[in-house]
Amino acid sequence: MKITKRRVRIGVEALFFDYYSGLPRDFRKTKEAWYQETLQSLKPGFDIVDGGLVDSVQSARESAQRLKSHNIEALLILPTMAVTSEVGLESARICNVPLVIWNTHECDQLPAHYGVEDLVRHSSNVGTLALCNALLRDDKRFLMTTGLPQRANVKAEVAMHLRAASLSGLLSTLQMGLIGEAFPGMVDANLSDDILRQNNLQPTQLVPMRILQNSFAEISENKVAEEVKRMKESYSCSQLTDTSLTKSARLALALEQLSNAYGLNGGAVNCHAKEWRMNPELGVLGCYAVSRLTTMGIPFACTGDLCTGLAMILAKRLGGTAFYCEVDLLDYRRGQVLLSNSGEMDFEYSRLQKEQLTAHSFYDTAAGTSVVVSGTLQEGEATLLALTPLPSSRLRLIAALGRVQSRKAKRLPISNCVFRFERQPIERAFDEWCLGGANHHAVLIKGNLTHALKSVAYLRNWEFQEI
Repeated sequence: MKITKRRVRIGVEALFFDYYSGLPRDFRKTKEAWYQETLQSLKPGFDIVDGGLVDSVQSARESAQRLKSHNIEALLILPTMAVTSEVGLESARICNVPLVIWNTHECDQLPAHYGVEDLVRHSSNVGTLALCNALLRDDKRFLMTTGLPQRANVKAEVAMHLRAASLSGLLSTLQMGLIGEAFPGMVDANLSDDILRQNNLQPTQLVPMRILQNSFAEISENKVAEEVKRMKESYSCSQLTDTSLTKSARLALALEQLSNAYGLNGGAVNCHAKEWRMNPELGVLGCYAVSRLTTMGIPFACTGDLCTGLAMILAKRLGGTAFYCEVDLLDYRRGQVLLSNSGEMDFEYSRLQKEQLTAHSFYDTAAGTSVVVSGTLQEGEATLLALTPLPSSRLRLIAALGRVQSRKAKRLPISNCVFRFERQPIERAFDEWCLGGANHHAVLIKGNLTHALKSVAYLRNWEFQEI
């Protein structure tokens, strides 16, 4: 199983204004050195395309065209001093990718002998104000951070902004798929192509059941045997026979093959669909298959829920984890809630070195036994996410910060965890979750992703509601 770890490709420019007389002779040289040092601090987390020190509209055009030719996903601009706003605006127009501004500084206090040269040297606030105003006049949305590059929290926020900006741009090209028709009557999970188009998203690729059935049948016995071997090496399978593992392994390989063939970045399956669960030629649930795909970076929700499928793509791309779940029992005494599902997992979120694979106990299937995951999640800060369309067709993200607790429902043979909303009491948190528009599925993400999700929503002109 190949896990996809993609790096974001960003273009970076520093704005300079070679105008003032009486500046130190080494002024440009020191700004270039400072810019390169700042650039180096970003390289561990991103693929950097260096646009250089830009000091005129013409150099902005040349730099932006070069950056654009490298297919950058986001543009980071660092004003180094008081600059004319048209320079950065020109780069933003030409690159035409989501924009992040980092207003950073070389000193952290007012020196005792602050003079005219210092005023010019440390004038990035002026350049930042001019650029922001010009961008807003041009109806451009952007993210920004002010802060020193030496501070870890500042660099973390810039990195988060860059990932959010990249994802905001990529969303217009990402492709969701629906494998198996939508679950009848599940209105809260519907996400129509009209709504996707109105939000500048690609329409859903519908994968017919006959294509899945053909793909399932065509997977070679050797590949199935290799996957069964890998399952037994990677997970605890003591409750399952080779026979019971085989069909789930075959389905996992078939769904991977279809995802690659259709160029899918995620989506939803509905293994309760006609000609799937009770079809003697297929007849196996998709819990293990979608767990495997989600871990690989191609997240799928269940029961045809494209709302949650899109939320899972956001979660996986931003935070690296996407645990598909339902908000189940409220523990009033502890102010906690049980999050569980029908057997899906993101193994990147696992607390255990070897997760437990077990037989599904909810639904009958033609195959008799379907493999599901009885996953255990890592403790710590986490973000619960849901997505819904509004009457205007605009999308809304609903997010709630909380913590995964050390306990779980151990006798429940499916992936689950206990989650404590930061918002208390628990019943008020649940009321707000419902009133925000969350459907009956959700995505749990490791860490605090509320700021990043809010940034994506802002750049996409979606609504954002934090519980």
